[in-house]
Formats: sequence, structure tokens, C-alpha cells
Amino acid sequence: MADVVIAGAGLSGLAAALRLTDAGKSVIVLEAREKAGGRMVHQQVAGGGWVDLGGQWVGRTQHNIRRIAHRLNIKLFKQYTLGTTRLSYGGVLYDAVESADGTLGRDGNDLKTTELLQSTLSDLAAGIPAKPWHAPRAEELDQGTLGQWIDQWVRAYHGNASSEYAGFFVGWDSRFNQSGGSPWEVSLLHSLFETKVNPADEDPDESLCVGGAGQIPGLLAGLLETRNCEIFTNSRVVAISDLEDGVQVTTRATGPNGTGGRFDGKFAIVAMPPFLTGAISYDPLLVAPRLQLVQRTPMGVIAKIACTYDTAWWRESGLSGTALGDSHRTVQAVADSGPLEGGPGILTSFVQGEKYNEWALRNGTEQRQMVLDDLAHYFGDEARAVKEYIPKDWPEEQLTGGAYNAYMPPGGWTQYGHALRANHGRIHWAGTETATEWYGYFDGAISAGEREADEILKKLG
Repeated sequence: MADVVIAGAGLSGLAAALRLTDAGKSVIVLEAREKAGGRMVHQQVAGGGWVDLGGQWVGRTQHNIRRIAHRLNIKLFKQYTLGTTRLSYGGVLYDAVESADGTLGRDGNDLKTTELLQSTLSDLAAGIPAKPWHAPRAEELDQGTLGQWIDQWVRAYHGNASSEYAGFFVGWDSRFNQSGGSPWEVSLLHSLFETKVNPADEDPDESLCVGGAGQIPGLLAGLLETRNCEIFTNSRVVAISDLEDGVQVTTRATGPNGTGGRFDGKFAIVAMPPFLTGAISYDPLLVAPRLQLVQRTPMGVIAKIACTYDTAWWRESGLSGTALGDSHRTVQAVADSGPLEGGPGILTSFVQGEKYNEWALRNGTEQRQMVLDDLAHYFGDEARAVKEYIPKDWPEEQLTGGAYNAYMPPGGWTQYGHALRANHGRIHWAGTETATEWYGYFDGAISAGEREADEILKKLG
């Protein structure tokens, strides 16, 4: 028996538990995996370094994650970005030119046109509230996809080479800096919502954690276990009943030392991607809008691959380690994810969408070759001399379902968005997908967990 039972030991569930135990309440956390973390996964590599195979970046104004990192004595450092960024477009490799706001292109015409398209999109996003279904013209904006809107803009803006490029770049940016979904699957209203609550001018990908962001859940779990909190891993929540005087949560053991049984609490918080919440049996049954919602929140489609080297040799050649590419490449985004000084050198690659679907059908040897071929295309043959090749195929993770986070297809927000954060009796919903600021980021996961904890604390008195 505890005051609150939390399903999910990702960052949002752990943040909720920390808030509750800070207030002197008792908590039980239930996690289906063998350890806490969810979408935060890190791994030690040769040479004394680490790689984050899940989320890794911390933004300049993301105060919640910075507060948690400070509490855990985790230091931050700015990602290495000095030097030339590589751009592969139309089968041709360019040294990208960059504007002050980080827009990339082949030349000044690309930058000018792309910035015009981005400003048009930003102007639309400015009027989107925390409840997107209340936005002006919400139904109209929710009827089509971002990709359709981009295509219409390109055609209206002469359809010339620079506008075609602008359409590519804004679509690329939405793939890799928003949910991870295809622009032709994501509702325009959803993309505008992410644009509004995840402001690019506040540098959301500015910094990395010394030792990796993936260490944070384990450290939080260790802190919580010194308090009035029990964490049960390998224990998957299969049913939640909302009774007159509290909740009953039933689990099934999913591995060694897992627990199958019943846990009682006064309230429950379910902190996981929305579609996974639909796999739990509820009594009373979920209301129709919530049941329909969880069927309309797919996860993005991204695999992440870390390649390590003895040193960050590309820096000596004046390259930033950042690269982007169009549909000619399997790897369409690369970032330098290594420490600022010393070794190892780390290039993090992302395979997304249609290219992921092609890549996923290959065997491991072929997948590795496809990634290294593209890294060599961007940075030279030295990229093939990889020390460690570490892939993380997020769409095949059944307890996550994809990366980075869930998104709404057309019609999702206006028809069912009101059910996303609405309590189901004593059952509360958390997770970064319920955040109203920094949706999909660490910061949003923390604020969502703390929001529900604060609401329950008011009820507990």
C-alpha cells in the first residue's frame, strides 16, 4: 500500500515520484523493463567514454532537466559544433552555408527562401495554445499534414530550386527536431504545436551531460530508494482498477526478480507513451475519447547509431561532425556527440522514416555497411575505421514503439486531444507527450510528472 502507484520508471514517472517523496508521501513505481530509464539509455564505450542511445540533449532554457542534473551533481558541456557542416542534396555533397539562426543551405538563395518558409510557419505557430484544439482555425489546420502544407507553399512560391530546397529543409527539420514522424503523416496543427512549445531559438540541442543523460534515471532511482519509495522492475502493469477508496494495480512479471501481483494506492499515475497506455486493462473502462486517442498517437520512426573512434579526427579537418542529407542517403542526420577534449570521438547517426523501413529489412552486416557508407560520403573514408558500432533500433522496442515521441495525425488534436491529460477517476496521465512546454524533451517529461504529482498532493492534503 502506498499513497501513489506509478506505472513507468522513465523520467516522467521518476520525476513524479521525486516530487511526491519530497512532500513526504509514499510511492510505488512499477517498470516493465529490467531497469529504470525508458527512452533514456546510455552505454560505456572503449576509451572511457559513453554514448546516449536514447535522448541526449539539454537546452539552454530547459530549467527542469538542468535542476535535476544539478541535484544529481551531473555537469553539462556544450556540444561541439565548430567547423563546416556537410550537406548532401540531390546526390551532391556541399559544405553548407549557415545563417545566424542555424538555417543551413547550399548558398545564400537557399538561406533566404528557407528563412521565409520558416518564418511563415512560425507565424502560424504563434497562435497555438497549450490546448491546440482551441487554436484559431484549429479544424482547418488539423485536416492536413505538414508535408502537404509545405508542398503547397513550394508550388505557390514559384517552385524554383531554392523553394524546393526550402521545402526539403523544413521537412527535414520536422523529422529530426520534432517527433520523428514523416511530415506527410504528422498533422499540421501538431507540428505547429511543437514549433510553439519547443522554440528553436532557445537552443534545445545545446548541451550534453558528462557521463551521458542515460545515467539520470538510475541515479534518480537510487535516490528514491533511500526514501519512502519502492521500485519494482521486470513488473509490467496489466490492469488498474479505480475503486471507491483507492486504486488497485496488477502486474505481471516480465523477467528475473520481476513481481506479478497487486499493489494498492490512493491514486495512480500512468507515465508512458499514450499508445502503450491502451495496452492496460482498466476498470471502469476507458471513456471513448481516451480509447480513440490512444489509437491515434503513433510513435516516430527513428533508429540511432553511435560510431566511436579513438579521436574526433574530423575536427582536425575543420568539420563539425554535423551532417544532413536528403532521400539519397540512408543516414540523413549526423551529430558529433563526443566530449569537447580528448577521446573517444563519437558520431551519432539517425535513420528515419522511409529510409528506416528499407534499412530495417537488411541484416545487421548490411545495416552497418549502409551507415558507414554514408558516414564516408559525408566525412571521408576514415569514417569506415570505426572502433565500436552501437545501434539502437527504437521502432522494434515493444515497450517504447519508436522515437523520439508520439505525434498526432490529421484530426487527432481536434477530435480527441481533450482526452490526453484528462484524469480517468483516480488515474492520472503523465509522460513527455502530455507536456505543454518542451513536448517530447526531458524537460517536458519532468514538468508532466511534477504536474500530476502536484495535482495529487492537493487531493491528499
